Amino acid sequence: MRAKILLLIFISSFFLSSCEIINPEEEVPSYIRVESISLVADSTTQGSASHRITDTWLYVDNQPLGVYEMPVSIPVLAEGTHAISVRAGIIVNGIASSRVYYPFYAFYNDTVNLTRGSIITISPVVNYFSGTVFSLQESFNGPGYDIIATAASDTNYYVINDSINSFEGPAGAVYLDANHLVFECEPDDSLQLPINNPVYMELNYKSNTDFSIGMHAVTSQQTYNIFVLNIRATTVWKKIYINLSEGITFYPNALGFKPYIHLERNSAIGDAQLFFDNIKVVHF
Repeated sequence: MRAKILLLIFISSFFLSSCEIINPEEEVPSYIRVESISLVADSTTQGSASHRITDTWLYVDNQPLGVYEMPVSIPVLAEGTHAISVRAGIIVNGIASSRVYYPFYAFYNDTVNLTRGSIITISPVVNYFSGTVFSLQESFNGPGYDIIATAASDTNYYVINDSINSFEGPAGAVYLDANHLVFECEPDDSLQLPINNPVYMELNYKSNTDFSIGMHAVTSQQTYNIFVLNIRATTVWKKIYINLSEGITFYPNALGFKPYIHLERNSAIGDAQLFFDNIKVVHF
């Protein structure tokens, strides 16, 4: 009898210890909370600090922990003092499935003290890398403007500054009606853009009609049109990051490029209105 009791105790102990091996106790994580990421920019050389940073790319002790849409509390299986880095993530071309860290925003670095089961909130602030080149930076603050209407346009833009349709002070405004059907604008001078480095166009906009972005590649023989993307109408101001790199690679021998904004009146919608501001073309 005693032997049977000892055997049952042994078997029970074996199964209990086996369960602990199969289902080990889970570690309690620490949490890093990121509500948003801010941008600081030199208004004279870099223009507006408006942005649409949607994601945080988090690194702890130089190890990537993943990409997260903000606001978010990120679990970290660590405690104590650790170095963290954050990269600012964006949506490319307004396509929600196309998320990258913006190559021109520098890392945010900090040191945090993590406690398991607790949340520490950080407030990352980023700026443009010092090597960022602003081939175009137009905020319509005058006195002159680097954007002109093209030959395809049958009207010009106006510079407005009002409480209804302006974004950050002066902004470009276009109005199309039955007598003005097409508007297109581009830089006055061709931009020298790199073939092998990322090139983006940044734009704040509001429009009651879809419009498009493209580039004119200027060569010694002729000028070629490169369509980039359509942008949907919006009744509120939005920010978009437009990847120009692929279009540039089509014309490696071009003398220069002129990114353009193109709007046409849609008779089904009626008169068109487009407001735009903070046009930047940036690269390394």
